[in-house]
Amino acid sequence: MSEDFMKDIKYIMVTYYPTHWDHIEGNETSYTRRLLKGVRPNELIDNAKTLFIKLSKRNGPPEKAWIGLVYDYDTKRAKNTIYFKVKIEREIPLHQLPPEIQALRKSGWYLKEKVLLIDISQESSFVPPFFSALLATNNWKEFEDWVFYLLKLIGINEIFRYDKTEQKGHPDGFFIIKNLAVIYDATTNPNFEKSKNQQIENYVNMLKKDYIDYQMDNRHYRKGISGHTKHVWIITRGTSRVIEQVDDIKVKEISISDLIHIYKWRLEENFLDEEKLRTKLASIGESSP
Repeated sequence: MSEDFMKDIKYIMVTYYPTHWDHIEGNETSYTRRLLKGVRPNELIDNAKTLFIKLSKRNGPPEKAWIGLVYDYDTKRAKNTIYFKVKIEREIPLHQLPPEIQALRKSGWYLKEKVLLIDISQESSFVPPFFSALLATNNWKEFEDWVFYLLKLIGINEIFRYDKTEQKGHPDGFFIIKNLAVIYDATTNPNFEKSKNQQIENYVNMLKKDYIDYQMDNRHYRKGISGHTKHVWIITRGTSRVIEQVDDIKVKEISISDLIHIYKWRLEENFLDEEKLRTKLASIGESSP
């Protein structure tokens, strides 16, 4: 299989800089720490097998790709910069790259597992390109948009998205599947608990009412949720967990990676009804999804 070379890859390094990656002077270059995506400076692996991507322009599509090694890290020369050396082994045809990697448009030093959330196999042709963008974008509006699309792809049909230009202070949206009612908010901020503390309290209070109000086509609607299992989801690129429980309402951090794995699980299930999907979604952060 043409993608077997990805098995040994540890890092994916993407840039649009000239001379990268096969004509770097002295074989040394650098990345600022803000470009690290899942990579921890204190856990760098020397001589790590790496996939190097050269973009055609800033935020443009890949132009060339190579396999090689990164080594000889220097994390002390400058406060916010990591210097390293590059050894190119061979060029890789772009058509051999998994679709998630072909979709990368942002410079960065990625941990492979943060990009290839779905195992490389025959179903990779069913992976939407925006999955990798979810992990890379720093644009909160793009992140919110793509989270909404992902929830719909998972199979959540009864989902409503608030228009924040008209309904400020609301979460991103809510959805109901069987007897599970979820108010969700997506954020790219890893330290969201302080910044969203008041909002989370507001979302909990919304669920305490046993109904959810919303507007659509200039009309007011009310959805009853009495007797439902109630969750507040803060959707992030972090790790799924239960943050707190307020009465019968669970507040959770929900990882994008867990939602993508549910998408994969849904594709592979032979017979899937809404109750199975509801159970899977309700268990995120409490047990393996």
